Amino acid sequence: MWLIPSRKQWGMWSLPSRLTAIGAYIGIAGILLAVVPLSLPYLLAPKKAHLAAELHFMIGSQRMRIANVGDVLATKINVDIVSWANGAPDATIWINKEVRDLMPKSDFLFDIDLLHHGGTTGIPPNEHRYSSSGYILVTCNNCDEPRAWAFYIPEEGQMNIIKRTSTSWPIVEFNYPEDKPGIGQVVNHPKQFDSYGWNPKEGRK
Repeated sequence: MWLIPSRKQWGMWSLPSRLTAIGAYIGIAGILLAVVPLSLPYLLAPKKAHLAAELHFMIGSQRMRIANVGDVLATKINVDIVSWANGAPDATIWINKEVRDLMPKSDFLFDIDLLHHGGTTGIPPNEHRYSSSGYILVTCNNCDEPRAWAFYIPEEGQMNIIKRTSTSWPIVEFNYPEDKPGIGQVVNHPKQFDSYGWNPKEGRK
């Protein structure tokens, strides 16, 4: 390598050339001594898992898809889904799902019901279904941070106001827990109520 001369080449160099080479070697060593300590914490830190979520609406059912979009195994994955009839004082759907460990680039699907808000403060299944909102929270044992998405579901007979070209339902990510929508608030996504209701903040993750 030209940076490291052979003994014969070194012997042929003049004194100024040798001093220049020595100065270059010292400079390179100084850079390495400065950079390596700063890089070590990053290089030695364990990699974190990174998860994503999708909500799908099919005819007669809804489905969650949890995907490991990172490069390491995601362990002890937990999914919480909270939903409420818009304007209601309490949430009427609470779903907790433990998901098996996911290898990188793999996913897990499970069916849910977000349309029937039963219970004393909810909408009986045999009555008109009004609009609802909610959020999805995904965590895992070795995730760098929780991820959360909010959603809005129109009332019965108005589902076509959400323009879609596939089964994927629009959800919007927000910073959890500081920016999560409050129980009873209308999630304004896709944006349709101007400033009314809960709006995702600009610059969210």
